Amino acid sequence: MNKKIMTVAIFATILMGAGLVTAAEPDSIKARALTAFVSGISDQDTAPSSDTIYEGEIVGTWQQIGKSNESGSFTINYQKNGHKAIGSYVGQNVSGRIVGRYRHGYFNGIIMPINGTRARIPLVMLYRVENDTVSFRWMLPRSFGHGQGIIKS
Repeated sequence: MNKKIMTVAIFATILMGAGLVTAAEPDSIKARALTAFVSGISDQDTAPSSDTIYEGEIVGTWQQIGKSNESGSFTINYQKNGHKAIGSYVGQNVSGRIVGRYRHGYFNGIIMPINGTRARIPLVMLYRVENDTVSFRWMLPRSFGHGQGIIKS
């Protein structure tokens, strides 16, 4: 477990230090590099197709730690075999979509805020599943927080 935490910490430090994304420059080279960086996530993953079968749903709440103390709710649909997840989040001042891949307690993906831009912000998450409850810690380039949810099959 400590090796996994160290790997995530190193990854997040590199990601934040490199400044791979800024919301002010969504169509810049940085945004294209981010899209290439998040492997396995394409524009086709951003909208569920008719042949995609999602086998479960997670519904819960999240909270940001820091200055703004933003909080809200989320819904994520996931595939067990494809390890793909797609969903949405809503907060007091923010809302958007979540797309990514998960495996072995680690989630790697992007969030796409609904604010008129085509920004793609990287999201990393460590999660733990116990019975029908999911608890997680998440991190964006400039913020972090925690949350929990319930698995609905």
